[in-house]
Amino acid sequence: MGTASVKPARQFAQSSLVDWLMPIVNLGILTRYMWTTIVYIVYCRKLPNVVFPLDLNEKMYWRKVFDRDPLYITFSDKLAVKDYVKKTAPDVDCASVVWRGRDIRQSPDSIYSRRLMFKPNHCAGFMVRLEAAVPDKEALQKKAEGWLKYKQWRVYSEWGYRGVVPELFLEERFGTGEEEVLDLNVYTYGDKVGLIIATLGEKTGKDRVGLFDSNGKRLKAYRQLLPFRKKPNPLPEDFALPVSVDDLCEKALRLAKGRDHLRVDLIWDGSALHFCELTIYSGGGFRAFSDHSITDQLSEIWDLRKSWFMTAPQSGWRKWYKSWLERKLQHEVGEHHA
Repeated sequence: MGTASVKPARQFAQSSLVDWLMPIVNLGILTRYMWTTIVYIVYCRKLPNVVFPLDLNEKMYWRKVFDRDPLYITFSDKLAVKDYVKKTAPDVDCASVVWRGRDIRQSPDSIYSRRLMFKPNHCAGFMVRLEAAVPDKEALQKKAEGWLKYKQWRVYSEWGYRGVVPELFLEERFGTGEEEVLDLNVYTYGDKVGLIIATLGEKTGKDRVGLFDSNGKRLKAYRQLLPFRKKPNPLPEDFALPVSVDDLCEKALRLAKGRDHLRVDLIWDGSALHFCELTIYSGGGFRAFSDHSITDQLSEIWDLRKSWFMTAPQSGWRKWYKSWLERKLQHEVGEHHA
């Protein structure tokens, strides 16, 4: 009975009619996610194929539309993800949370004897660095009111943020303040690391950035700041990663747990690695590099067949679409290796 019910869906998914319908479905998706489509075209200068994605940014658009891994909500929550890290890699340190709530004015003055970071848990890009002194809590709360109203998931259709309940929190800052910490973005794909991006002065206006391969070799390329493809300030040419690359990649892959793609963000404070974030929609879903071979490589090693959507049971139209996409992806892999 079960086999008989599967066959019609599979046969329909493999029919030429579906191949003919997919461009229409793709157009429907682009219309449904109109703002994301417009931004994609501005950034990537082409129309995306979301139903059969092949390059890095198309796959990210596909993830936004189709991939509903329940853990994406945990990963998107800057507070909940700390519990995930403690269970998955207890040897990887997380910044201690010293207060959480929705009104910073209720925080005790006694916690401000150390350097802190003030953030919302439900969105990206908002933070205030605090020195070891009681801040103007009224001013901070005024700023935070805007954060709490902000809906990250609506901006570029980033589904993972949708289920996060907004909250504010204070966490300890890494480093002594005398030296800059090094932010390390590790791009993981299944059991592989595809790229490492190192940044000194992250989000301070004095960012210096360098790209490295999985062996720690400096790449003669830079991450382009879309949509104008501005070149960021580079790290010195002789800059070498001060951390064991093997240890960095091992920790990142352990935290990613074999998922098709996650960006694992860690911090090196001069003596140890610390967890920062798990990023699902890197760059808001839009990435470009001055060396196009980097994009090609990352596109190739991102195997959507390892995604939650392709490995979890699906029903209804998702079942036949999954079957159709599986066939197309298998054919694509076969052609590539032929």
